[in-house]
Amino acid sequence: LPLADVVVVSHQDHMEAWRQAGYPVSRVREIALGVRPSSQDSRQKRQVRQALGRAIGDAKVSENAPLAVCFQKLDDLEQLSPLLLAWKEIVKRYPGARLWVFGSGSQRGALIQHVEQLDLQHRVWFPGVIESVDDLLASADLLIALQNAPVLLLRAMAAGLPVIASDVPHFRRYVSHEETGFILPPADVVTWVTAIDRVLGDPSTAQSLAHAGQQRAQAKFALEKRVEDFARLFEGLICDRDADSP
Repeated sequence: LPLADVVVVSHQDHMEAWRQAGYPVSRVREIALGVRPSSQDSRQKRQVRQALGRAIGDAKVSENAPLAVCFQKLDDLEQLSPLLLAWKEIVKRYPGARLWVFGSGSQRGALIQHVEQLDLQHRVWFPGVIESVDDLLASADLLIALQNAPVLLLRAMAAGLPVIASDVPHFRRYVSHEETGFILPPADVVTWVTAIDRVLGDPSTAQSLAHAGQQRAQAKFALEKRVEDFARLFEGLICDRDADSP
């Protein structure tokens, strides 16, 4: 990027990657992700579930059934396998529970076969890519984040949805364990079962996590604050250019 004055990244780890690639640290700036506040209500959840059921008949879920959603590249069977094994235990406790995993990738067919081997047909679904993320979040009871899409994790928090995330750096910035969500070892199936069970089985825990997560998203990652950050960045770049002009 020889023509760029700066490169903007959303996380410290990305800054380090640019530094290791030989890009001058002074030209890499960190600006966190930002989201708009939103909210849910029970009537909206019912309406959205009904609409999604009509649009995607294979993924019907009853009005009161627990629904978890996940956004994940489907390129690595091992990344999703612990969650699928955990879900096999979850449906024993909550027979109506459903898991929708949105995304695309080369291992989608293998994952569908794995779901069939676990006897989780109709309980786990891979619908592909969806555009109406806000409607989907409004229909769900829980967001599960494994490796991808930190902005969707943050949007779920802003919408007042409980979140459970793998313990990876770009999620730790947004989720404080047992306060604004759960941060879990990616491959620990028992821990995942316990955390999902706490959210689905204990309304007070789910509400507490959702409220704290929403407060954190709105206080520290509001879109308006990020707009101000970019405005200050652009103003500084303009001033630098003016100072360098003859």
